[in-house]
Formats: sequence, structure tokens, C-alpha cells
Amino acid sequence: MDEQQLELRMLSRVGRTASTDIIEESASLSRYKVLIEKKVKSRVTPSVKIALQYSVAVSDSETSQQPGE
Repeated sequence: MDEQQLELRMLSRVGRTASTDIIEESASLSRYKVLIEKKVKSRVTPSVKIALQYSVAVSDSETSQQPGE
């Protein structure tokens, strides 16, 4: 009986740490994403910036479906 309670306690602790690990990992991933975007932006040449702005503008206009275009 004592062993079962110990096992249940261990399992619940593992479940709790797993869920907090997932939350922490997703938070660190979004932090990495921001860092990567900053690094990419600092290394991008003007011609690539124009191409990126164009592709973003095109994708924006495709998603918004403005009348008359």
C-alpha cells in the first residue's frame, strides 16, 4: 500500500514537471525565434530586404483579397 502511494506521487510529479518543461520549452523557442529574426535582419542586404518586403506585400494582398485587384 505504501509502495503504491509512493508510485502515484512519483507519477504525478513527473506529469507536473513534464507540463512545465513543455511550457518552458515553448517560451524559449519563441525567444529563439525572436533572436533568429534579429540576426537575419541584421545580415540581410538591401536587395534581399526589397524582395522580402515584396513577398510579404504579395502574401498580404493575397490573404486580404481586396476588391479591384
